[in-house]
Formats: sequence, structure tokens, C-alpha cells
Amino acid sequence: MPHMKPLSIALFALLLLPSAQAGLVYDFRSVSSGMSKQTLAGSVRAEGPNMRVDFTTGDGLLFRSGSYAIASGGRKILSVVDPSARTFYELDTDRILGGADAMLRQFGGKFEVSNPKVRVTNGGDAGTMAGLPAQKSRVESSFDMALQALGQNMKMQMHNTTDVWWTRSVGAEFTSFLQKSGLKTGIEAVDKLLAAQTPNVNGFPLKQVTTTKIVMNGNAMSTTTTSEVSNVRKMKIAPALFAVPAGFVMVASPLEKMLTRGKL
Repeated sequence: MPHMKPLSIALFALLLLPSAQAGLVYDFRSVSSGMSKQTLAGSVRAEGPNMRVDFTTGDGLLFRSGSYAIASGGRKILSVVDPSARTFYELDTDRILGGADAMLRQFGGKFEVSNPKVRVTNGGDAGTMAGLPAQKSRVESSFDMALQALGQNMKMQMHNTTDVWWTRSVGAEFTSFLQKSGLKTGIEAVDKLLAAQTPNVNGFPLKQVTTTKIVMNGNAMSTTTTSEVSNVRKMKIAPALFAVPAGFVMVASPLEKMLTRGKL
């Protein structure tokens, strides 16, 4: 990335400060490799308490390519809209970001978590990224889990490492639910430790590299996800973009369908 002079950085950051007159628009791309292979890409529009995420490339399950998710009024409930089918369904972001333990219980699974550990290392100044001054931090967490599900008893060790490059030049309120996933494990006991030890990582994430390693019966599996934002710009956003179009029909979400099948 070309070198940007300090004065230019300051002016650019000033242009991106939140205001009542404009929102923030940026592109994102998230690529996973390893035991889970997936690419998510698209754009985010955020203004005040409203946010919209458009998926040019979806995961094929919760978010299809060409769909978009909106949250208005600061709600944690997403309305996921499929324009081609003229339908939408709702998802709870708490479940997407952290609902692993609740999901296991709903499917009849039982588990115990022990030996949770969290370590946060602040690396300080990291130059510029996406034209903005960046800080770098590393967040590491681990825990042991004894799991009983689908008639089987399993023991596993979980290790998560996230390197995050973030900036204070953009408010944390512009962070999408996808960007927040790198700092959550989905296990309530561990996420409480993470929340307590990451208060200083409170800016806008520009890049995250998360590696999740699972060790079970002596076998190790891992997934690495790299997420980046780009083309960050400030602009006015039409309020209609944060609403489900009139006439669209609400349907069951993929999660609801999974839970229904799991109870049969």
C-alpha cells in the first residue's frame, strides 16, 4: 500500500467521523480454508442505528448470493431478504455470533466446558490499512469440552487465535455482525472472559485473521478465516434501503428448519 503522509491520514479520518448527515459504506471479503471452506463477499451500509449487508457471494445456507440482511433501529434481529423470491426470514445475531451452546441444547446435546483461558496482546501501531491508521492486537482463547450429542460422548480441546487490525478513526458502531464473529467462540463462559479482556480492542476492525483448531481423539483439525474491509467511504444512505420491501412474505429461516428436523 502506498505510504500516506500523517496529515493526509488525519484529513481522511476526519472525513469518516460519524455525523447525523451521512453514513458509512464499505466492501468486505471473508475467505475460510481448512476443514471449512467458504467465501463471503459484498458490501455494508450503516447509518445511525441501521445497517444493511448485501451479499454478492453468500454461504449458501444463511445468506445466499444476491440476498441482503438488514437491521433497523439498533435491533439484534436481522431480516434476511431474498429479492428473487420476494421473501424474507429473521435471524437473531446473538445466535449467529454466540449461540453454539444454546444450539447444542436445542438439539438435545449436553456439554461441559472447563479450563477456559483468554490472552490479549496489544501490538501497538501497525501503519495504515485501507488508508486509515491501524492498531494490531492478538486475541487467544482456549478451553476443553466434554460433549454428549447424537448418542456419542466426545472430548475435545478448542484453540482460537485472532489477529485483528483495527482503527479508532471509524466508530465501532459501524462494525457489522460478520466482523464481530472473530472475537467470539459461541461458548458463553469463554465469551464472558473475552468481553472482559478485550475492552481496548474497541475500534473498527479493518482486517482479521482467525484460526480455530480442534483436537479430538488425538486428531487436529483447523480452519483459518481472513476477513478484510476495503473502499471505505462516507455517504448519505436512503432510509428505504433499511426496510423490507412491501409485499415480501416472511418464511422460516434455515436455522428454524434445522431445529424442526432435529426434534423429529
